[in-house]
Amino acid sequence: MLQEAYHIPTLAECAKLLNLSTKTVQRYLKKHGQDFHSMRMQIIIERAKTALIDTDKSITEIADELGYSTSANFIRAFKTEMQMTPTQYREQNTLHH
Repeated sequence: MLQEAYHIPTLAECAKLLNLSTKTVQRYLKKHGQDFHSMRMQIIIERAKTALIDTDKSITEIADELGYSTSANFIRAFKTEMQMTPTQYREQNTLHH
């Protein structure tokens, strides 16, 4: 559901779509060794990496498409996950293509 969605839903949106409470969704994921935030972040980062390599979109455009309110928030989240900024990732990975 998360991977296929154009707009990556929040936990509350997923729970509503599944007609479950957020607690029930969290319990189910925990039982299966997952956590919603990590799964969602993984999908966001994968989409970001693809956009950085395969498009000429600006960091701001990518951040906006991924649902970030500011590019600074996106850059911070990306750097936390990837240990480099989106610009560094793009430069490093477009050199190899």
